[in-house]
Amino acid sequence: MAGPTASYRQHRETIEAPRVDASTFRQGWRIGTRLDGLLADGRITLGEWEAAREYRDAWGRVLQAQGGATDLGTLRSGGNGGQDRLLHVVDLIAKLRAVEGLIGRFPAWLCFVCVVEDRAWAATGRILHREHRTARDWTVMAIRLLAPAWSRAGRRRAVRAVRSERQTTQRPVRAS
Repeated sequence: MAGPTASYRQHRETIEAPRVDASTFRQGWRIGTRLDGLLADGRITLGEWEAAREYRDAWGRVLQAQGGATDLGTLRSGGNGGQDRLLHVVDLIAKLRAVEGLIGRFPAWLCFVCVVEDRAWAATGRILHREHRTARDWTVMAIRLLAPAWSRAGRRRAVRAVRSERQTTQRPVRAS
């Protein structure tokens, strides 16, 4: 069975072979992310891992709508998605900005680098002028900040939606 080359494997932490059995149906090679590695090592909890995955998925939708640009100011409306898709992306951008406001710019950057870009620890350490273990430790702390902030930003958005819906619905007028 053909698989990843040796040079590719040396740059990835985990690469799992296809597996089809009673518990798993995975037809292709699975690349383990650094986020998955943090969970497997017990450095983050399952709740923190899930919040980080939701964060990554949100960034993925935003970046796709922006054509891959990381600047949150430009959006492509396109013909396929329509207005609802654009409003959903704008809502995601508001949530991402709210999370950045809650946890700070530096922890948000670390979460983006690890969770969204899946950049190697050594590369992150070089940018920070620190060892790769220090970069990993700081990223773990950033993900720990991200988890409650992500859920808090989601609750705020839901409360605003309910409030705006209440304001737009008409109330029956009692006859006198």
